[in-house]
Amino acid sequence: MWYQDSFLLHPNDRRTMDTRGEKHYLTIRNVRSSDFGNYSCVAENSLGRAKKYIEVSGRPGPAQFHSPMYSRYREMYNLTWSIESFPLIEEIRLLYRKLMMNESYQHPGRWHDIILNPPSTRSESFRHIMTYTIKGLDPNSVYETIVQAKNRYGWNELLPIIVSNSFNQNGSMNTHLPPLFQPQEYAIKMNHEA
Repeated sequence: MWYQDSFLLHPNDRRTMDTRGEKHYLTIRNVRSSDFGNYSCVAENSLGRAKKYIEVSGRPGPAQFHSPMYSRYREMYNLTWSIESFPLIEEIRLLYRKLMMNESYQHPGRWHDIILNPPSTRSESFRHIMTYTIKGLDPNSVYETIVQAKNRYGWNELLPIIVSNSFNQNGSMNTHLPPLFQPQEYAIKMNHEA
């Protein structure tokens, strides 16, 4: 059984419910704002009952970062990201701050807040791609960056990213971060704290 905001759902011309083996599917065609909300699926058998939840929202998805972890420039960083949103994005906020740290200590600096003009069109389907160059960065430093997007349904979830503007005194790239921020197998170190 499927529920939307605690109300039992019934099939109609836009909504179908199927069960294939142990999986239950709810399909909504021609999604409208009235379809947004919290959905739950209740499954029951001789062993018991289980309930799972999912939210269907018109808000933008979290920013997906496409830039490399290390900058190629001494005092700037070219940040590229994409955000999925069906409605056009109304506002973009870019926040960044320097992280002062060593092997056992981390102290974040103050946030710099930049309001950007959102793209007026999508490059592909519902994906909006943007690039911004952050200038005036300190060489041999590590920064935390957050991108927020807002459409008519609200703000997206935040996924901060750790990036490095890391050069040695002689101008060559320093690829060593303290162990606290060493990426394991990722090109970008993601920090999932909001």
